[in-house]
Amino acid sequence: MALRQRARNDEDKQARRAAILTEAGALLGEHPYARITMAQVAAATGLAKGTLYLYFRSKEELFLALLERELVAWFAALRDRLGTLPSVSPDVLGREFASSLETRQTLSDLLVILHTILEQNVDASAALAFKLVLRDEIHAAGEALEFVWPQLPQGAGPRTLLRMYALLIGMRQIAFPSDVIADILAREDMSSLRIEFSRDLAESIADLLRGAAHSLGGGA
Repeated sequence: MALRQRARNDEDKQARRAAILTEAGALLGEHPYARITMAQVAAATGLAKGTLYLYFRSKEELFLALLERELVAWFAALRDRLGTLPSVSPDVLGREFASSLETRQTLSDLLVILHTILEQNVDASAALAFKLVLRDEIHAAGEALEFVWPQLPQGAGPRTLLRMYALLIGMRQIAFPSDVIADILAREDMSSLRIEFSRDLAESIADLLRGAAHSLGGGA
């Protein structure tokens, strides 16, 4: 998508910023993060590299902003889905949480590198902006979780949701290793170390929810 025309007002600048993020996401769908350069993103958008840096001060800041956009969309979809479930149990919630990620490859890919790469290489203002959005999204989704599963007392939803989110990140890292590790895990004697992401995440979320309800005195 070429963006050669100069952005002259805030609306144009926001539209250009969104277009840059879309192109960055498309590149991530074709190449590993480590192989993507700002020059490639600039070329994909038709911008001079220097212009790109007016919007994002680094590659990490750019992809952190992309992750923020993906997280907001995912949490909104998750809240909407929670509101339409015909029945709710830890098993149902675990499956819904896991299945909500199946078509969100960009989100999954970026979550894997969030703490080890993206947050390690941005300044405090960019990191704070991201954390504020994440905090608000987790609180909103946590409140929705409390509403559909009243075994969680008022106020416990956000903390429970944060633990679900942490489970997701850790399990995603283990379930999709490097090619070298994947070959090792394919050995018959390594079956106990293999993780099937969607199934194991769903089961782990269900176990976490049961444990949270029990420890809080709400029952399972």
